[in-house]
Amino acid sequence: MPKRNSAIFLATVALLAGAGPCAFAEESLTIDQAVAEALANNPTLKEAESARDEAHFAARERSSQRLPKITQVDDYVTSDDATTQLPDSNQAVLRADETLFQKSLNGDVSRLRRLEAAADAELEQRRLETVLAVQQSYGQAVSAAEILAVWDDAQKEFAQVLKFLAPKFNIGSVPEYDYAKIHLTIAQYRQSRLDTEKDLSHALYTLAEVTGGEPPTSLAPLPDVAPPTDLDGPTLLNAALRDRPDLRAAQSAVDAERAGLQSARGERWPVARVGADYGYSGQTANDLSLGWGVDAHLALPLFDFGEISSRVRQADARSRALASRFAALKLKARTDMNDRVLAVRTAWEKLQIIREGLPEAKKAYESSFRRYRTNLAPVTELSDAHDLFVQARISLSQALLEYRTSAAELAAGKGSVSR
Repeated sequence: MPKRNSAIFLATVALLAGAGPCAFAEESLTIDQAVAEALANNPTLKEAESARDEAHFAARERSSQRLPKITQVDDYVTSDDATTQLPDSNQAVLRADETLFQKSLNGDVSRLRRLEAAADAELEQRRLETVLAVQQSYGQAVSAAEILAVWDDAQKEFAQVLKFLAPKFNIGSVPEYDYAKIHLTIAQYRQSRLDTEKDLSHALYTLAEVTGGEPPTSLAPLPDVAPPTDLDGPTLLNAALRDRPDLRAAQSAVDAERAGLQSARGERWPVARVGADYGYSGQTANDLSLGWGVDAHLALPLFDFGEISSRVRQADARSRALASRFAALKLKARTDMNDRVLAVRTAWEKLQIIREGLPEAKKAYESSFRRYRTNLAPVTELSDAHDLFVQARISLSQALLEYRTSAAELAAGKGSVSR
């Protein structure tokens, strides 16, 4: 190989050897800290909290209509017609009004309370989704940082190879194909490193989006994974149907519409109210007298051209629609849990296969390196063995990410949070 090509090769490897930023450092952000920040600052979560508060006070406002209302009434009225001075009217009284019976009001209060329960469950679901989003983006960032570390190790290994490779290029004993092979491998490494740096930056900004803060400068490494346990499909499905917040929210929505149907039917029942007042009244200030009064009110709808019947039928249709939607959601949850269980099992088995193959890839690279040093193996064999070793380490990091992600998704599918 001419000296010019050797210089090009050495310059290419030198460019490859430029180390990028490492995502692991002292005082790094831990995943528990990231989860805490997300639960405190996530904008979507705050929106769900506001929706829960609105549902709470809507139920409280409607419930308050069952209680008596006390008001102070002060009136002064003076009026005349064209020929006669009419008497004045003055009063200063305290008045209390109470609804004794209103069936539609009771149904409406029940409906709003169930909507409040649905909002609580929706908030819990948003919390689960927020924690899962933190785990996913954190795991992606850690995996990208691990892969960058693999590229750094690969650069050091290539630098070691160069000690024995450069002299052979100088004397021109290496075929053009060998040079092209190594040059292409280095170019692919550089491209892959750039893609990994982009993935790391995206994961860090995604994590910042979830936590509602700034992208972290460094992350703490994740602990090693443990084998999956309790992957019995029917047991997990029963737990999901019992504990998943989205299913509880859907059930509460169904119950709310059923209560709304009872409220609509309750409009056919009579409404009974009673009121009382106590205070001063009279035509002039001199003849004001202290007194009290009681009044009762009873209203019974007799005919309304189908207005109440239409509202009842609308409520019944909404109730049936939500019940069907809930049934479909439970069927979807069954499929979803089955997929998540299989994903965890598959990810764990793939991880074990990759872990078993990693020592073999390392052994093959070390053997090729020794053979190359003693002129028993061509440089292409060494390059292929090294590439196999690098890919095995990258595959290990990717398999760990896949397993961690699938385990977190399974826990979220059960309505809980994994660590």
